[in-house]
Amino acid sequence: MGAARAQTELHTKEMKKQRKRETDKRYRQKKKKAVQETENKLAMAITENQNLKRSLEEHQKEIFDLTSEKQNFEKRLETVFNELKKDIEYVRAEDEGFGEQRGMTLGTGNSQQPFHVVTRFSN
Repeated sequence: MGAARAQTELHTKEMKKQRKRETDKRYRQKKKKAVQETENKLAMAITENQNLKRSLEEHQKEIFDLTSEKQNFEKRLETVFNELKKDIEYVRAEDEGFGEQRGMTLGTGNSQQPFHVVTRFSN
């Protein structure tokens, strides 16, 4: 009976070793799977980060272009405004000079005044 008992103990030890190997194998597989999932998440985060950087660069370029366009528009607007201001000053000076030269009061409907002067100031 001693031999049977020794055989049983040997079998029990072998079973414990087998269970430990299986447990260790499952642990390694779970760990390997967790590492793989982490690597996948990291790769996705890197890709998303690159996409965000690219998008940011595109938006910065668009902002720069729009700012330049706005500055050019403001310069053109200022130029047109200054030209109109000069034209108005010129027309006023011309009208005042015309009235003084002829001895007329503007807007009186005097037939000697040009049509545009009469209509502009008589309203």
